[in-house]
Amino acid sequence: MLAALSYGQLKSEVDIDRELIIKMNEHWDKNAMAGNMTANAEQYVKDAVRIGYGTVEVGKKKILKTFKKYDKQLTVTTNENHIKDISISGDLAVAIGDFTGSTTSLLTGETIDEKGTWVDVYQRQSDGTWKSVCTVFSETKE
Repeated sequence: MLAALSYGQLKSEVDIDRELIIKMNEHWDKNAMAGNMTANAEQYVKDAVRIGYGTVEVGKKKILKTFKKYDKQLTVTTNENHIKDISISGDLAVAIGDFTGSTTSLLTGETIDEKGTWVDVYQRQSDGTWKSVCTVFSETKE
């Protein structure tokens, strides 16, 4: 089924879904740079799972609590996510990417540079939007 017209060419539903997922990642970076990680919690479903930095967070409430802590304790000076691949099958999608970033502790003034990889599993919602069901990320050491 062809879903939209753009630049004189028809786009498939899969193309539109890919664009929506890419925009979610762009919003993530903008929110992080604005010091508003709590806004990023809205990208998760109620019972989402987030795994990284040696922790497992289960549930949007737990993820929101962590993001509120980030907003109070860190200033993000750079944050870039790069999607390497998106696979979509029905109402599920998997995005794989990497990230680079730099944060400064508001408590100590220490700056931390980070680089790593991530995988997000998304689920299409009844309104056509996508939300994250599971995020797994890990720092890479050079």
